[in-house]
Formats: sequence, C-alpha cells, structure tokens
Amino acid sequence: MTQPLGPADRSDSRTTVQDGAVDRSEQLGAHTQECLETEQLWTLFQVDQQRIGALDTIMMTIRGWTVTLVSALVGFSLSQHHRDLVLVAIVSAALFGLLDIGYRRVQLLHVNRARKVEQEVAPGYRLRPQGPGRSSWLASMLGGGTGYNSSISFYAAILFLSLLLWIVT
Repeated sequence: MTQPLGPADRSDSRTTVQDGAVDRSEQLGAHTQECLETEQLWTLFQVDQQRIGALDTIMMTIRGWTVTLVSALVGFSLSQHHRDLVLVAIVSAALFGLLDIGYRRVQLLHVNRARKVEQEVAPGYRLRPQGPGRSSWLASMLGGGTGYNSSISFYAAILFLSLLLWIVT
C-alpha cells in the first residue's frame, strides 16, 4: 500500500534533490576553479617564455656591441700604437660581461619559474629527461650546469685574447 505524500514528505524529497544539486554545483565550482588556475598558470608560462626570448635578444645585442667595441679599440690601438687602448678594451669587455651576466641571472629566474609551471600544468612532460649522468660533457668540463657557462666562456675568450694582445704589443 502506498500512502499519499504529505507536505512534510515532499519538502524532504526536495531537500534531497537540492542537496544533490549543491554537491554537483560544488564539484563544478571546484572544476571551474581548477581550470581557472590552470589557465592562469598557462598565461604565466607564456609570459615567462616571451621574457626569456626578449632577454636572449638583449644579451645577443650586448655581445654584438662587445665584439664591435673591443675589435674597434684593439684595431685602433694596433694601428696607432697606443697600447693603453687595449686595456680600455679589456675593461669595457669586463663591464659588458657583468651586464650580460646580470641579464642572464634574470633570464634564469624566468626559466626556473617556467619549469615549475610546466611541471604543475603538465607533470608527465619533460623536454630533457633528468637523472644521474644526464649532464652534457661540455657542461661538466665547464664546472657543471650553472646556466652562466655561455656568458662566462664568451667573455673569458674575449678577455683572454685582449690580454694576449696587450702582452704582445
């Protein structure tokens, strides 16, 4: 025998339905919040990638100016027999090197943050697998993968050649 539902029974059934709707809306809200966080992380990743590229351009410009200025000073020094201009070239190369390393430091901060965001958004994706013995032979010869190897080696070569010319002249 079925009994007719009274007003109290109907309100209980509505509450049950409403509670189920609340559970679904909380799940949808959590999913929407997660998607929003992922979207924000993705935007941050793209901004970091743009900054990394812009800093690469700046550093290449600094290196271009270094080569131009040092070669002009050394050339003028050799043609006019002014040995002291080679010292000016050495000092200017060192100053440009410090500027370049400063930009590289900022770039590496963006690289590290982009790597962390990448691990958060896509944890299974790795461009270069990391593990023991995965560093390159060149990085290990230059003192490990500090991130400054290319900057330091470029300016070390410029400074070494300039110093050699200063000694020879």
